Amino acid sequence: PADPASVAAAIRSILDLGPAELEALRTRCLRAAHERWNWETESARLVALYESLALELAGSGTGGAAATDAVSRLYPYTGNAYIVGVTG
Repeated sequence: PADPASVAAAIRSILDLGPAELEALRTRCLRAAHERWNWETESARLVALYESLALELAGSGTGGAAATDAVSRLYPYTGNAYIVGVTG
């Protein structure tokens, strides 16, 4: 949404909704927040991303040590057992 006019039109369309439509939008937004945009979902996606990065680095010829270092910098809370499991 780099076009200010498009952003303004989208905001205006929400502001122009009636009470029933606003309630339906609220319900959909809350459902999406609970089902998709929550820490459990996001953390699983982040771990999968870090795993794929580690595997990519491990296969890039830079060696498992580089992948281990990259993962530990990106996701320092995993501990060495996790990192070794991903890269080795």
